[in-house]
Amino acid sequence: MPGIEKLLFVDTNIWLDFYRTRKSDAAVELLGHLESIKDKIIGTHVLEMEYKKNRQSAIVDGLKELQDPPRLATHGIFSQAAPARAIEKHLTEVRKKLKKLRARLNNALDDPSQHDPVFQSFQRIFRRNDGLVLRLDSDKKLKRVIREKATRRFFLGCPPRKVGDTSMGDAINWEWMVRCAEERQAELVILTRDQDFGPLIGNKMYLNDHLKQEFKERLSRKRNVLLYSTFSHALKHFAVKVSKATAKSEAVERAVSIANDRERVYERFKEATAHKRESDVTTLWDWLDKEFEDLTELGLEKMSDAQPAPRPPDPEK
Repeated sequence: MPGIEKLLFVDTNIWLDFYRTRKSDAAVELLGHLESIKDKIIGTHVLEMEYKKNRQSAIVDGLKELQDPPRLATHGIFSQAAPARAIEKHLTEVRKKLKKLRARLNNALDDPSQHDPVFQSFQRIFRRNDGLVLRLDSDKKLKRVIREKATRRFFLGCPPRKVGDTSMGDAINWEWMVRCAEERQAELVILTRDQDFGPLIGNKMYLNDHLKQEFKERLSRKRNVLLYSTFSHALKHFAVKVSKATAKSEAVERAVSIANDRERVYERFKEATAHKRESDVTTLWDWLDKEFEDLTELGLEKMSDAQPAPRPPDPEK
């Protein structure tokens, strides 16, 4: 809606993705975009805690992926052939570069303020003195008001929250987002991969019905909450254009995620077929079919090696 200010909330999982899935050139670009609009970004001490609690684990996960390639198997009289020597030479270079990468990650673990660009950007955005950032040293009365509202919604079971959640971090984040939107008469743009705020179907997220109604009742019928899982969609609302290469990188990440989900669901599908649970088979098939359509829409079915699953046999036959 033109003329209405928009504020951005970037969830913890998006920040941690910088250590897990994003290519370095795309990561640098996206971090620069975030810093360019930091005066529009909402932050809380809860989000800061979650990021800093999980940052090291995300880096360790990355270290586990940086394993040296195995040595080339010997092939008798051909082990000294020119192609074999060339392959071994390249493998040696790969091992050297992996060693340097591991050293950089270790430095990021040891001294993030000097060696971790994600941590540096995060600090500049979330440690600023700004009315959009709820910090541990913010006004005590303000923090108490937000905490009381969050406690009430937590005990009532209101979203956003995870199943079996024992903390009210999501409730604090939501109450602070609504408070910031009220103060600025703004709309919210939420960037997340979690489905605490609403389901993700294909490549589109849908805001939880209760959150949608609550936001409009507390602010205005003319104000909206926009939910996205990719930077390329969320940043459009802030006149920030993501490069085609980065947008494609995000699409590939999404395609891989869909492919992984398909694999897990297909295992459930086979189990349901074996036990002749017809309703489960039909539901799982519909899900698989829809996900393949989403990959086709992205034009990435070949890149993720996704293939349409065969129509399931009738469990009664």
